[in-house]
Amino acid sequence: MFPLLLAIFLGILLGVVSGLIPGIHSNTIASVASSLASSGIATEPIIISIFIISVLAAHNAFEFVPAIFFGIPDENSLVLPLPGQRLALEGRGLEALRICAFSLLLSTIISAILSPLALAAMPVMYGAIKPVLAPAIILGLLFLLATHARAARLEAQAFGGWLSTKSAAFSLALFDFRIFFLCAAALIISGFFGFVALNFASMPDPLFAMFAGLFAPGWLFFSNSNIKPGKAHNEGGLVQPGLLKYVLIGVMLGFFADLFPGLSSPAMIAGFAIPFLALVEAEGFLALIGSIVGSHTVFAFASAAAIGKGRIGALEVARGIVFNDPSAIPVLAAAYVAALCISIVVLVKLSGKIANLAGNEALEKKGTKLAIISILAISIAIINGLPGIAVFLVAMLVGCLPFAFGVSRVWLMGSLLVPTLAYLLRLA
Repeated sequence: MFPLLLAIFLGILLGVVSGLIPGIHSNTIASVASSLASSGIATEPIIISIFIISVLAAHNAFEFVPAIFFGIPDENSLVLPLPGQRLALEGRGLEALRICAFSLLLSTIISAILSPLALAAMPVMYGAIKPVLAPAIILGLLFLLATHARAARLEAQAFGGWLSTKSAAFSLALFDFRIFFLCAAALIISGFFGFVALNFASMPDPLFAMFAGLFAPGWLFFSNSNIKPGKAHNEGGLVQPGLLKYVLIGVMLGFFADLFPGLSSPAMIAGFAIPFLALVEAEGFLALIGSIVGSHTVFAFASAAAIGKGRIGALEVARGIVFNDPSAIPVLAAAYVAALCISIVVLVKLSGKIANLAGNEALEKKGTKLAIISILAISIAIINGLPGIAVFLVAMLVGCLPFAFGVSRVWLMGSLLVPTLAYLLRLA
């Protein structure tokens, strides 16, 4: 029993570190642990696998922190900076963090209960949805372009942008067409960049280089307001009742993330949902993202049991260590749920101190911001080498487009949506 508890404890500890520090992914720690297991240093395969799963659980919980407070998302939380930073600027960063945490926990529990149904539904749903997925994304994007103008203008006014400073009469006269084409331009440019970066740039982790460049520098240097610590509006409960519907939608979308090999990232699934949820309040979108991450991971265990594919790197490494033994999957799933519950408790206990630290005036100084960018660049260079630095620099330029155009940064999701469409249409 002691080795098991020690594995969970150490896994949570390293998962917290990997979640808070950009570039240290749970998959990286899983690969190192796998090497130790194969070398004979670790003699209990199931203990090593539980350690890896515990790292994954804590990473999933703590990866929300840099995304909300510093605009540095992980692959699961790419779209999180959009609503998360907006609340952080309003002094509601603590609330945003807790919404994500509790949505993650609630969706994990719901998904665990629904796992037996998921095992039976996966083969049927895959055949029914795949043919219509690409047309649905295209129609959704057109819908978003047609209806997003006001939301884009409001965000431009909040963050600043040279186009938003034009006269009110000019802005109102050309409101619909101007914003439509500017949003489309940001979508297409970021989409082309994402397609090239993901298909032609040879590196271990292109998503890290791309995401960091798209979101972090623009957030650090173009925002006109400072983060305020603030207090959570919902300190007494788990999730506001009005957000439960978004948690349920996230559970469903997380299930879809495990159906398709080319769409197995929660960020891609969330990006697909953006056209249909564009007018959702920030709190609802945060609940959606948190629940997608939770359900995607739980249903990955179901996918591993049903079709032999876990869709998550750390889970696949953990399964490989125990020689893909089907009987180990329930044990690993139980370890994940236990480690996640502990991680959520730790995150909530530390959330107040995290929010206060993020609101520290020292973090708003230009030198501190340059230091953050430098650390990101060094991390990218270590992981991806010179190709990663090249992608990071280009991503920084592309990430500045929404601020220059005065439109919403949601259009940077083209960097994932266009490659996804290319995959679905067999163009890549």
